[in-house]
Amino acid sequence: MEKENKEIILRGIAASPGIIKGTVKILMSPEDASKMQEGDILVTKETTPQYILAILKASAIITD
Repeated sequence: MEKENKEIILRGIAASPGIIKGTVKILMSPEDASKMQEGDILVTKETTPQYILAILKASAIITD
């Protein structure tokens, strides 16, 4: 992936290295997991075992 001069819009502590580009899906509860498509970026307050269906489809996870 070519490095582009873009404004950084999000900072945090990474669990693993890499850059991901995809559709963001904000889930308010594990029941919203059906909204996830393969490769989506999962955004939620926290992950629990109940989120496993969404986690398995996610290319990245962002939590509070």
